[in-house]
Amino acid sequence: MFDFLKQQGRGGRRRRSYFKKRRSFLRRKSSYRSPGLYTRTPKQETFFAFPLRSIALATLLIIVGGILMFVLFSPTFIIKDITIVGNYHLSSEEVKKATEEVLLENSSVIFPVGHIFFLNKDDLTYDLQKKLPLINEVKFDRQLPNVLKVKVKERTPAFVWKSKNRYYYIDPNGYAYLELEKNEAKSSNLTVLEDQANVRVKLGGKVVTASFVDFVNALVVNFTPKIKVKIEEIILPKTTLEVRVQTSEGWQAYFDTTRSVKVQLNRLSSTLKQITKPREQLKYIDLRLNDRIFYK
Repeated sequence: MFDFLKQQGRGGRRRRSYFKKRRSFLRRKSSYRSPGLYTRTPKQETFFAFPLRSIALATLLIIVGGILMFVLFSPTFIIKDITIVGNYHLSSEEVKKATEEVLLENSSVIFPVGHIFFLNKDDLTYDLQKKLPLINEVKFDRQLPNVLKVKVKERTPAFVWKSKNRYYYIDPNGYAYLELEKNEAKSSNLTVLEDQANVRVKLGGKVVTASFVDFVNALVVNFTPKIKVKIEEIILPKTTLEVRVQTSEGWQAYFDTTRSVKVQLNRLSSTLKQITKPREQLKYIDLRLNDRIFYK
């Protein structure tokens, strides 16, 4: 009996050993399927790692903030000198004074007046041209730390405009930008256009269109070579749709400003060849109509 029990005990121990091995095998197998469950535990942060990182970040922010405060509010970057180049009729002092005024007018509430990094160039250009209409183009160059270089390009006159016995330079875009004395207008060697409607002229304002200026320039350049007579003056009777050329021989030629200068000059030249009466008896030749020409 005892032998039988011993045999049973040995068999039970064998079965238990078998199941233990089986469970161990299954555990190993599941660990192969899910290796992430048994990866190495990450290294723990040391006690001083987080404080040191915070201190480094705070130090960096303080340095950057200090640099920004220095750049924004230090007098080092306040404009102390303004240099002017490109001016001809305008004096450097005149342009410099106007620039200082527009810098003050465009100053920020937050930042110091004349800070070299906070210049609104578009506003400065507009205001400077408004103060000095003679300026056609202007560029602002920063020269660190505190010098502003102003490059100006003055307007060039296309002709002289006369209205209410006052004389003005007109630029190629049709703007009046400088008032002249009578003797200055006569000595400018530019053609004088007399506005008989006496429209009020404002400096910096547009008087005529650019296309009208182009017509007048083409007329002035080609009239004498083609007709062999000098232009004394050009007259605007009421509108810019027509002009009347006062010649050195005393007669006038009426032109339509919406039509070709070349075509009208060719017709004028042909008409003068056909007129038999002396030129001193001629009063005008009207070229404004397409199909016919009148003269007296």
